[in-house]
Amino acid sequence: MFQEVVARLVDAYRVHDLALAFRWATQAARLDPTMMVEVVLAALRAGRPNRLLDVADEITNMAPSVTRTCSLALLGSEGKTPEAAAEQLNRIDPETVVDPRELIVLTQACAHVAIQGLLAVTPELGARFTRLIPLLTRRSEELATASPDLSAELATNAFLLEVMLVTGLNDEIPARERIASLLGIKKRIADDPRTSLLMPMVRSVLGLLYFVLGELSQARQELDAISVVDLPVVRIQAELSLSQIAFLDCDWDRAHQVADVQLASTLDSLQSTMWQPAFAIAALVPAVRGERLIVREYLSWQETVGVSSVADATQKLTRVWTDVAAGTNEADVANSLDLVWNSGNVSYTGSFLTAVLRIRAHLAAGNLGSAQAAFAAIDDEPYEETAKRYVRAHAEGLLAARAGEPFDEHFTEAAWLLRQHGEANPGATLRLYGIVLAEDWARAAADTGIELAGGGLELLQEGVALLNANGAPAWRDRLAAFDHTALTQDEFIDESSVTVRLAELTSREREVALLVAEGLTNREIATRLFVTVRTAEYHVHNALTKMNMTSRSQLQEAMAAS
Repeated sequence: MFQEVVARLVDAYRVHDLALAFRWATQAARLDPTMMVEVVLAALRAGRPNRLLDVADEITNMAPSVTRTCSLALLGSEGKTPEAAAEQLNRIDPETVVDPRELIVLTQACAHVAIQGLLAVTPELGARFTRLIPLLTRRSEELATASPDLSAELATNAFLLEVMLVTGLNDEIPARERIASLLGIKKRIADDPRTSLLMPMVRSVLGLLYFVLGELSQARQELDAISVVDLPVVRIQAELSLSQIAFLDCDWDRAHQVADVQLASTLDSLQSTMWQPAFAIAALVPAVRGERLIVREYLSWQETVGVSSVADATQKLTRVWTDVAAGTNEADVANSLDLVWNSGNVSYTGSFLTAVLRIRAHLAAGNLGSAQAAFAAIDDEPYEETAKRYVRAHAEGLLAARAGEPFDEHFTEAAWLLRQHGEANPGATLRLYGIVLAEDWARAAADTGIELAGGGLELLQEGVALLNANGAPAWRDRLAAFDHTALTQDEFIDESSVTVRLAELTSREREVALLVAEGLTNREIATRLFVTVRTAEYHVHNALTKMNMTSRSQLQEAMAAS
């Protein structure tokens, strides 16, 4: 029976079914405990270290080995700092490892801990593993004859560590220099079939770096071109960046759909320590649409007061957009953005443009000195030049309006720069900040008794139309109040209709909602869609919440009436 199970494990790898490989490896380990190395390998190859929780007792009972040390380091990172896990892994000497499979385990574990360090704002963790790269590369060469498949996998993993740690995530190197190095690597591996699996990783890291620098068109180009990434944490971060790009572009349906899909992937694939950013980004579109119940539910999973990590900063930014869309709590907005900017997380979260929100919040709260300090901080952060000039012009308009000085010229320049940026970055524009600019311009005009006209009125009307199309009624109505020629209330969409609310769901949530309306149970839905019952429950819950419904029967009655 053992030989049959091992044969099934080999077949699972042959068809690249890593989930099935994990199940067969687990079965093999029950028959022969020495096969635990295959269980760990299957989990890490699939990029799902959280699966180690399912076999935690078996790992603890393993004989001392590299696999046991790496697994305990990853399990420990669930409740401890990434630094502790890195310290455990750093004690391993690749030269003394006999079983080549354990070298694969080591490289995978290092990659996962380094990415956790990045999310916890300790990117220097990656540098701790750089000493391993030449040692692992040399071991892969030694194994070329005896174990060619494992040798090739080890060489690939070592190269991935080089791309991620030495180049991509090395915070000691300026981002633009890292981009130049990655472009060189990309060119080097482009025509080599042996490195085809490396290209998605290189594109992922390139896209993330372009994103944080505000090179949004290049970021989208790299991230959209990715077909397969075997490391879910990198794939998920790439998709979440695409969601944020769509959010800034006011393509909120796409942003919401991508973020929701990646939230489900995060919950299924990654340790709970990495859930917080996915929850926060999935709450972005509900935040600007005024769906406070969803925002509260998503952000309450791990509420923080200060900002000590990228995850904390991402959560604060979603809170900020909730208040910006509602036009409330300016003091809270100012405080949250001060925390993000002062913690050094702006470059990690790609949130440079929030300088505008920070300055206007301080001005609204009566903190002129803080607003001026925030304005001075603009020059300290690297960002795409046209977008940076827009931020400066917008901020100058805000400060001029506060001082009772002419502001129209500054806002006109800001609007022109936004259009220039949009023309150069189709599909990756900053239309969201056009809405912010329109509101600030209209309010400044109203406060001084000046009639909004020309470019300001045109921008305001564009903003009202965008908010209407994207389902943000509260923010839309506040902008429309500045212009009586905008859409009348009767012309706005009826967001109360079941059809409209269904349209606001992701494609998977809509599919699930329709199955609920047919009377299917969660288990029946799971069977129909080939997902787990837990995943079905998750989508049912999301669909009901977003449709402002509390029960399945309520949805069934509403659908019947519709």
